Amino acid sequence: MYLRDVQYLVDIGVMIFFWLSPIVYAWHFVQDTLADTTLSSGVSDALLQLYLANPVTLAVIGFQETFWVAGDALPALPDLAARLGVALAVGVVLLWVAQRSFTRLQANFAQEL
Repeated sequence: MYLRDVQYLVDIGVMIFFWLSPIVYAWHFVQDTLADTTLSSGVSDALLQLYLANPVTLAVIGFQETFWVAGDALPALPDLAARLGVALAVGVVLLWVAQRSFTRLQANFAQEL
């Protein structure tokens, strides 16, 4: 079986990533909330970096910085361009690996369906 039932887990994962990305709220709300918690500074910083590791979050922040720069006094994400570059590089490598895997395994797909 070629992980046929994983499609439901992928749907749930995509939904979670959607709600974790700052589409309907500003990213600094997460930063402020983590700063206000009783967590230690190291744990709070690690959670913020984990939140900012979501490539969808980076893309949304990039769009917000591009289109809503004028007039908002919200803090900008430091090193956004570098983070977007790393996300792009990781995405290209994962795309290459996925394409190579698909090419190698596609002959067996008809048998599994």
